[in-house]
Amino acid sequence: MLTKKYLGSLAHEITGYAIEVHKIKGRGLLESVYHQCLKEELLHRKIPRWLSGARQDKKQVYYHKM
Repeated sequence: MLTKKYLGSLAHEITGYAIEVHKIKGRGLLESVYHQCLKEELLHRKIPRWLSGARQDKKQVYYHKM
């Protein structure tokens, strides 16, 4: 069950992962690059797949862990 507390905790985790991606990739890239890296990070952290958001055009992106 999705409770308010669970969703708040999950949002906090995802924000941390987004900051981590930005630290690794740096600034000035297209949003789609950050989106793809965050999706990879979420999959690596075993965050549910439905959280990856709307589908975007695929671009090949190399992320530090993959």
